[in-house]
Amino acid sequence: MKMRKGFAGICAAAALSLSMTVGAFAGEWQFQEGGEYWQWKYVEQDGSCKVNEWKEIDGKWYHFDSEGYIDAGGLFFLPSINDSNVGDRHYMMFSGALETNRDFGIGYVDGEGRWHETLSYYDIEQKENFCRSWGIDMDLIYNGCRSNSLTTYTCSTELFPKDSEGNPAFDVVKDAIIVCADYKSPTNTDYDWSGYSYWNMGDNYSTFTIVLDDGAGR
Repeated sequence: MKMRKGFAGICAAAALSLSMTVGAFAGEWQFQEGGEYWQWKYVEQDGSCKVNEWKEIDGKWYHFDSEGYIDAGGLFFLPSINDSNVGDRHYMMFSGALETNRDFGIGYVDGEGRWHETLSYYDIEQKENFCRSWGIDMDLIYNGCRSNSLTTYTCSTELFPKDSEGNPAFDVVKDAIIVCADYKSPTNTDYDWSGYSYWNMGDNYSTFTIVLDDGAGR
């Protein structure tokens, strides 16, 4: 299930038309009326839809989930385009198109859309520096996490790394924040911040909200 399915305020993929149906070669894009930005399907000429597979459309690669909707808006663990038996994290833009050859500083996407970490998991200081350069108040986050309570943090996305469509790389930022918070502010060894967190985005992707929970039964 997509983490992004609960996000409010976004009703269509950024690079796709807002009309209900958009023609493309032998098939067509169809948007779920009243749905969210990821609820696009590509319907073939015979009426079938791609499910759990890749398809190249207009020179761009898209991956469709088990219900036939595009995987969109972040990092997804998917089989590689050229080898269905190999799984890697791939960066799927909000249009659903696969990002390629993009450097986000803290990590990069290669020519086949696979995500690679530039830093190791334990390069906490460097990851924290990236977070601060993106406008994240890490001290506020650390203090909130140490308070042994639900921590909600919201900021502008103006300084966030951007994908090639010009949209903030929310998943990249989220992962860095969680690793730093997990390492620098746990109050006991049982905390797993990554297991009790979620994030959201404001209208037009202009704000970012992350919620960190210590998992204390709330």
